[in-house]
Amino acid sequence: MSVRILPTFKGYTVDMRLREFRKAIPDVTLEFIPFDSSEGIKLLDELKAFAREVLVFHKDTRN
Repeated sequence: MSVRILPTFKGYTVDMRLREFRKAIPDVTLEFIPFDSSEGIKLLDELKAFAREVLVFHKDTRN
């Protein structure tokens, strides 16, 4: 049995399989944001922009 570690972004776990952002703080909050909701679309756009910045940075530092 293998344990899959999901990526995180802005305090949310990003579940690509279920297509949602999740935040769980025991005894405080349990939040699920679908990718296709207005808040999910905003977070997904921010995540994509961040990923592009990381790729450009990585490319620039390899030269």
